[in-house]
Amino acid sequence: MNVKPLPAHLGVDTTEQATSAEGLEISSLPVTPLDRQFGVWPLRALPAVLEQVIWPDGSSAGRKMFAVLDAAKFFDLPLLLAKEGLQHRCLFSGAALEDWGDVAPWLVELSPGSDLLRNLMTRSEQSHHLWDLRPGVFIYGDVSLEDLWRHLRRFTQVRAPQGGKLFFRFWDADTLSLHMRGICEDAHWLHAFGTIGDKPLTFMTTQTESVVLFAVSPRMCGTRTKTPEQLPNPVLALMRQERWARFQRRLIQLLQAQHPQEVAGISDADLNELSNQGYARGFRIEKANFNYVLSAALCQRTGDDLTGFARSIPDWHHLTELDRSYELLKVSKARVGDVS
Repeated sequence: MNVKPLPAHLGVDTTEQATSAEGLEISSLPVTPLDRQFGVWPLRALPAVLEQVIWPDGSSAGRKMFAVLDAAKFFDLPLLLAKEGLQHRCLFSGAALEDWGDVAPWLVELSPGSDLLRNLMTRSEQSHHLWDLRPGVFIYGDVSLEDLWRHLRRFTQVRAPQGGKLFFRFWDADTLSLHMRGICEDAHWLHAFGTIGDKPLTFMTTQTESVVLFAVSPRMCGTRTKTPEQLPNPVLALMRQERWARFQRRLIQLLQAQHPQEVAGISDADLNELSNQGYARGFRIEKANFNYVLSAALCQRTGDDLTGFARSIPDWHHLTELDRSYELLKVSKARVGDVS
């Protein structure tokens, strides 16, 4: 991959870097979300830097901005969209819409001055200001809502690695980010997901003080091809890594809250390393990994060898992963009692 600075005309710190693959440019752009804008008129609906990026030639130049919003993060999103008078459609239809409409993804075209766009771009203590909630993802391009709706519906479900179908939640900001990074060098996926006919799409996710832009190159455009049935291996690998990292963050929080004495003096990095060690030794269920890390922490206090404890447990090789973890924890706790 090549690395290029962001364009200077954006009026931002050009030391920010953009990663460019053959068909996709990924750039991080510093953005301060809107505040409540007391005493300001007219009210802005977009931070100025984003307005320059999305509508550099003015909002009437043909490019349109859309959001795919997760209805589960709103109180009655369909009613809100209807009151706003914005064009919108649910990405589910038929029985799926009836059963899951209140937690489904909804596509909405955002007009430049709409209250919804302003609320999505605003951070404050008020519940209708949604920047920190990250309730969806943004897409812009020279396309219609109807064409984008037909396009995105092709990707709401994918084939699971083990068979069957699963929902592909690309409307979640973290999922979309992992997906785009995973397909950055996959021409088939970039073409299928990131273009509509001769129109490339740009996807955008919000972060705490920035946005990340995933701009698909016009070179990826062309005749429509078959929709990929399964997420590519690089995407699945990134998702597994992120899931595990998320678990480890929860693991450390739980250990420090529930067992502060047992993990006292053990750094977060060392707890992560113990978790990885447990994973390598077959403790991959979350509760089993938790028990393994706690057992290892107890062994550090007593100076015992956790591997030796495992060899001392009867029928070790016939126990389930979870039962092994409970047996390790039982022996480790007993040893701490003996030492005390």
